[in-house]
Amino acid sequence: MDKIDPYLRLARVQKQIGTQLLLLPCYWGLALSSPTMVPSLWTLGLFTVGAFSCRSAGCIINDFADRDIDKHVDRTKARPLTTGELSTTQAGTFLAGLMGLNFSILFSLPPESVKLGLMVTPLVFLYPTTKRFFAYPQLVLGLTFNSGVFIGYAAQQALNWQVCLPFYLGGVIWTIIYDSVYAFQDRAFDKKLNLRSTAIEMERRPKETLSALSALSVSMFALGGFQAGLSMPFYLGLSGVAAHYAWQIKTLDIENRESCWDRFVANRWLGLLLTASILAGRFTFQPEENTEESST
Repeated sequence: MDKIDPYLRLARVQKQIGTQLLLLPCYWGLALSSPTMVPSLWTLGLFTVGAFSCRSAGCIINDFADRDIDKHVDRTKARPLTTGELSTTQAGTFLAGLMGLNFSILFSLPPESVKLGLMVTPLVFLYPTTKRFFAYPQLVLGLTFNSGVFIGYAAQQALNWQVCLPFYLGGVIWTIIYDSVYAFQDRAFDKKLNLRSTAIEMERRPKETLSALSALSVSMFALGGFQAGLSMPFYLGLSGVAAHYAWQIKTLDIENRESCWDRFVANRWLGLLLTASILAGRFTFQPEENTEESST
């Protein structure tokens, strides 16, 4: 077990919130395109395993890029590549195995999903470097993490851009929100190391900025629901999403690490609520209009 433990920590197996946040947009795409009430267990299983292995691979790529930075940050200085518990060769071998699993799952999907997955792969490798030169690295993370909307939708039927794009954009903004909340924990270290993040950019007016972004995110989800023809239960659920955003922002204390972490993790419930809202909006009973003409 002692030999396995560094690999488990390298892949963040003990903290699966990242996998969940990567998986939830896939579920949105699957829920929007499923011909049945719930996608097949096989399809759900493929995307769940794929999200786990892809996020694990992303963590290794991130730790490769940051191994000389992480030793200066309290939260990351015990990571296996930073402490020397694992060599870069060992981590690289583990990464190759995970990428092999990722591509095996991807190539079992329809061609359109494969194409979309290959298009987003470079962003997985680009993201860890963006905080060195780009003020908004969370935007790149959002573009990466929410591609599952497209891939999941295309796994079951031809891609509908009018439906998927608003959900994708709403998800990108959602990622900027939750990862900024996460990044508030490390602002002091990031400034000291001359790294960039949206948390630094918005620290003077955090709640105002997050509130504006959350309103835009909800608007994008609402537009996507309208384009998909979702019924009223979707919008009722979406009001819950808006309330969740409001709770996060109202109770957030950016100077308190526990507050930031708890609200970051709580976004799993926001994503699940949106998934349930999509399903409710698609499959609740809608009575047909009476089309009989009255006699004259």
